[in-house]
Amino acid sequence: MKNTQVNFMKKIILFILFFTLLEGKSQSIKNLSDFDFIVDKIRHVYAGYKEKEKEFEKLVNALRAKNDKDTFYALSKITLPFNDNHLKLYQPYFTNKIDTILSKQNLSSIKIPKNKHEGYWIDDYNSLIIYLKKINPKEYEGYIVESKKEVLIGLCILKMKSNLGKAFTTDIVDINEWFRVIVKSNFKSDKVLLCNSYGKWKKITNYQKGMLNELKDIEYKPSFSRLDSNNVLIEMPSFGRNKIQIYDSIINKNVHIIKETKNLIIDIRNNGGGVINNFFSLLPFV
Repeated sequence: MKNTQVNFMKKIILFILFFTLLEGKSQSIKNLSDFDFIVDKIRHVYAGYKEKEKEFEKLVNALRAKNDKDTFYALSKITLPFNDNHLKLYQPYFTNKIDTILSKQNLSSIKIPKNKHEGYWIDDYNSLIIYLKKINPKEYEGYIVESKKEVLIGLCILKMKSNLGKAFTTDIVDINEWFRVIVKSNFKSDKVLLCNSYGKWKKITNYQKGMLNELKDIEYKPSFSRLDSNNVLIEMPSFGRNKIQIYDSIINKNVHIIKETKNLIIDIRNNGGGVINNFFSLLPFV
């Protein structure tokens, strides 16, 4: 029993490790303490290590030799070969450090699209429009041009670098919870861009300034409803940190109805994952 508890705690520690928000300034990989810590944990704790051992070790050696000054980017890249959304690193993005001059330059650099992927793209909530600009044959950047959230126009929130094949390593800024994450992305077609579970973008063919305000929001809201005498429904479209209190409130408010009803239906369609605290209040029923 004791060994089982120890193994369980190791898994919990690993889980927490890769969902920890890394703080502080970017530093050179010449200071290897953070880099070696993550590499060591993947080698000795992560269950999927053996499946990608050769690819992982090759990438680690390449990154060591490169001496990338962006430690967070380098650390994030070594998790990518495993294609595991739970093996990710997140870095807080501090809005008071946004470069306003650079954002203005980004806006002024927008031009008539010459590449099939260049142009205006809208997110799947109808809340944000970006201009995707081709920087060079292997890189794209996405600048905010319209937003229903109060945010600096011109801010770069996507930096895409192509790998072999059609995949990109993409540096994303999430403006809802203000964090930075590195993921794989790809153009599903000329009109659809998928950024892992952190965004789906659709190409706008006839963009006109101000069009975002004319579009109805597509909302995936947490909700509770009683379908009939035997069934209740809880919709959980996101496990973001900002949803924890909402779910707790919904479930606490309707706990007696849930207990008295035969079937509890939990709808998690379109849920890209997030923080486990979101479903803690459901554990007595599931």
